[in-house]
Amino acid sequence: DDWITSGWVSAKGTPAKPTAQPKTELTITPTNPTRAYGGTDDLSYTVGGLASGDAAASVVTGALARAAGDDAGTYAFDLSGLAIAPAYAGKYVLPSAPAVANYVITAKPITAVSGVTVNTRASDGTTDATFDTSNADGTGVLAGELADFRAGGLQASGTFAAATPGTHNVSVTYSLPWRTGPSSTTAPHRTSPCPACSATPTATR
Repeated sequence: DDWITSGWVSAKGTPAKPTAQPKTELTITPTNPTRAYGGTDDLSYTVGGLASGDAAASVVTGALARAAGDDAGTYAFDLSGLAIAPAYAGKYVLPSAPAVANYVITAKPITAVSGVTVNTRASDGTTDATFDTSNADGTGVLAGELADFRAGGLQASGTFAAATPGTHNVSVTYSLPWRTGPSSTTAPHRTSPCPACSATPTATR
């Protein structure tokens, strides 16, 4: 029963329960989501949505990851290695995906080619030319892949300016054909040719 005493009023009842506050969803943004083939991953990230005074390093723990692979291509980021620190678990929640969905590895450009020679041959009435790439060098080719580059990763094509016997300059065009298998270390999905690369070696035919 309600009662009144000395001007104060008291009523029987059940105190209201506090309302649960929704957790804030953070944003995870990869700092450097791309690199060239042959480089090193930088999987650092920034955290958005934090309240004033909350530090990212204290709120979010763990490391950002990506799908496996080192060839040029697209690889999905993975947030499974991240977590909200226990002290902030009632306040924040991680997003289902980062602000940038994929990590991109771009083909490494080969900016210059040298060391290619034209094979000397007997005149046969044609302008066909063949080339020797066994001593070729490519600016941008990784040291560990130079042997493969010389053994077929680099292809050269061109023709003699005339079919007559004699010494001729040959304009050569370089390409990196798509190849598969263990020897694909210089295929276009790893390195990219330079369209402007050309040479004029001399050969006798």
